Amino acid sequence: MLDLYAAADVMRTAEIASLTTRVRNTALLASRLVHPLWSEGTAEGQILTAGRSPKVGDIEQNPAVALSWVAGTHHLLIEATAAIHRGEAVQALRAALASAPHGYRPENFWSSTDLGALVVIKLSAARMELSTFATGGLVVGRWNRPE
Repeated sequence: MLDLYAAADVMRTAEIASLTTRVRNTALLASRLVHPLWSEGTAEGQILTAGRSPKVGDIEQNPAVALSWVAGTHHLLIEATAAIHRGEAVQALRAALASAPHGYRPENFWSSTDLGALVVIKLSAARMELSTFATGGLVVGRWNRPE
């Protein structure tokens, strides 16, 4: 069984993840680099993004997503359900990201037009898998959301 705190260590070390979505009305997949903020020890996370980003439309059409982090010899995969949130959720995440230890300021990355239309992608993990070769062989820990 995967310890959710071990998964959080990989997320904190790697910081950047790959988010994979299904492209609207196609069988194609699209991957993007994102900086999720994950609630430590939980199966819940959030991503701040521009409302006009293609991933927003992809998620609105099909909420199934996958995330992947690599940190040294550790590889974390998460299958999750995503939902788009606007309004107060955006302000709360912006405040959390601006505080230590993140120091993330959206105004450094997006235009004033995009800043006015930011959305939050809320993530709820269904499955996690943490693999490592650190012990000389493959070690895999898995977690599944209780039904």
